[in-house]
Amino acid sequence: FLHDLNLIHTDLKPENILLLNHTYQTFTYNRNIPSSSTLTARSAKFRRVLLQPQINLIDFGSATFDDEYHSSVVSTRHYRAPEIILGIGWSHPIDIWSLGCILVECRTGDALFQTHDCGEHLAMMEAVTGNPIDKSLIREVLKSHKRSDRNSAAKYFKNSHLAYPFSDTPRQSRKFVRAMKRLEDIIPQTTTFNKLFLDLLGKIFVYDPKKRITAREALKHAWFGELVEDDGTEAGRIGRERMRDRERENGGGQAQAVGGAEREREYRR
Repeated sequence: FLHDLNLIHTDLKPENILLLNHTYQTFTYNRNIPSSSTLTARSAKFRRVLLQPQINLIDFGSATFDDEYHSSVVSTRHYRAPEIILGIGWSHPIDIWSLGCILVECRTGDALFQTHDCGEHLAMMEAVTGNPIDKSLIREVLKSHKRSDRNSAAKYFKNSHLAYPFSDTPRQSRKFVRAMKRLEDIIPQTTTFNKLFLDLLGKIFVYDPKKRITAREALKHAWFGELVEDDGTEAGRIGRERMRDRERENGGGQAQAVGGAEREREYRR
């Protein structure tokens, strides 16, 4: 909807997605929680599943129409698309990259790219996707650097590839990047649902924004049509039952109120 209006949100993240109803049902889980890093290992006995997953998107303070002025840096770091870091211009596709980060975070419970350094961020992207940054994008970075001497991202590349680790890269950073799992390890292809999810993410986490899947294309992806009977199915059933119960209660209360009003009118007559 936003992209059809030629509007780019620019700051999609979990904090800007509100639940219309936060009620949930607790289910037995008893398994390891998926993680995006080998440094993270957790398990849980139970999990909470929303009864009504409807959401509202908020915080349009940084939203920008595509034909308006674009700040050089937008988006919260963990959800920032590569073209912003590379300084080669941005448009609607940055929202799609952010959505990919959010989808993985919904799976693991942790932000996918936990970093505050641009070079490290790019290295994490390569580690997660298993693909190097496109040489065409690197050439664009280097050309813009030569033209204006303003593109600071040029320092991250050497011989048309990301030169990570850099000479000043701390040991802790190298450890974090090495620990990053590839998408297929975060989401094992054990079910059709997971295979389709991984396929969608593969179309989202594309470095070149021109080749990244659009919002309209993503909505037509088979993953959104794949139905799975799980705790979410049961939670949805419980949510619908509770909603019907409330509607019946409200309807009964309204009927009593109408009946009482009619009796009052008869009494006054």
